[in-house]
Amino acid sequence: MDREKVNDICAHLEATADMIGFELQRKVSCCGVLENMILGLTELGEEGPLQGAVFMCGVYLGEIIRQEVGGEWVVSDQTEQYCLEVGGRHYFPIEQVKSFAAEPADDELVFFAQAAVATSSA
Repeated sequence: MDREKVNDICAHLEATADMIGFELQRKVSCCGVLENMILGLTELGEEGPLQGAVFMCGVYLGEIIRQEVGGEWVVSDQTEQYCLEVGGRHYFPIEQVKSFAAEPADDELVFFAQAAVATSSA
């Protein structure tokens, strides 16, 4: 996924978050906002908007990690899905958000980001 597309997705999500009363920044401390946005859409029960939000929040989660430790967006050879490659490791933030949407757990996305940053910084 090219940098321009990623930036467009992130800017759109930030604008959407602002419209519904959330402040979103590309920082690990904002992962809870991503969780709240997904939970709100899950409660509405509309699959189409939820799928779009899952993708955008996943890209945003990946960008939070990328800004902390570097890396680049690639398509995994094994899964053919977008992932973030950092120092030879692959992180699947879109899949992580999809998993969270299916079975929410408190601070799951925060933990994922913190773990990715800690592992990639070591």
